[in-house]
This record gives sequence, structure tokens and C-alpha cells, in this order.
Amino acid sequence: MLNRRRGISEIIGSLVVLLIVSTLGTYLYNHTLSIISYEQNALELEMTTAANRAQERFRVISIAWNSAYDRINITAFNYGEYETEVSDVYVNNVRVLNFYEGRYEVIGIKGLKKISFEPPIIVQPDLLYEIVIVSQRGVSNVYTAVS
Repeated sequence: MLNRRRGISEIIGSLVVLLIVSTLGTYLYNHTLSIISYEQNALELEMTTAANRAQERFRVISIAWNSAYDRINITAFNYGEYETEVSDVYVNNVRVLNFYEGRYEVIGIKGLKKISFEPPIIVQPDLLYEIVIVSQRGVSNVYTAVS
């Protein structure tokens, strides 16, 4: 009597293996495309931000120390090609915490903006202070002023 075995033929087995390999390959291809797309978008965003930083220019026109109210008033002029916002100010490397006006307010192109804040350190007369102004895009300008 013939020995009959029952099972999957070699052709069907090969087709199943081919189907599994095709499915995994398609998944890996789609996953790789999504990662590449994400990285490309991140690079484009970084390049755009860097280009905008290069076109962002502002300058401090005046620094006024108001000892009666314990305030520092700064007038900033935007002469760049984009609107800007002041996000942080540092006095002698100490971050300003209390702003009265001007923080996160848009300084239009060719516009002036008053920035008023409480100094984070004790201001003494006739001393030299370093003031760093940082924009929303991360551009920083350093100024020295005498109280």
C-alpha cells in the first residue's frame, strides 16, 4: 500500500512564505518612508528658523533706570525683516522674572517697543551692568549700561 502523506504542498508553502516576506517588506518600507518624511520636515523647519533668525534684527535704543519704582525701562527698535518678540531678559546673567510690559508683545517691522521690568538683582548707582535681551526665535543681543 502506498504511503500517503497529507500536508501542504511545496508550492502553497512557498506562497505563504512569500506573502509573509512581502507583508513585512511593505511594512518596513512604509515605516522607513514615514521616518524619512519626519526627519525631512524637521530639517526644513530648522533651516527656516535659522533663515528667520538671520533676518531678525533689533537694537536697544535706550535703557532707563527708575530707582523710585525699582524698574528698568528699555526701548527696543526692530530693524529686521520680521516681526519679533522679546521672550527673556537677563541682567548680569540673572533672568528677569517680573515684567511690567513688553514681554511677548510683537515689535513690528521698523517699530519701537517699551520693555519694562523689575531688576532681578539690586541695582546700585554708578555701576556697570550687562543686559542680555533674547527674542522668541533665540536671537540675543548684549548691552552694557551704567545705572
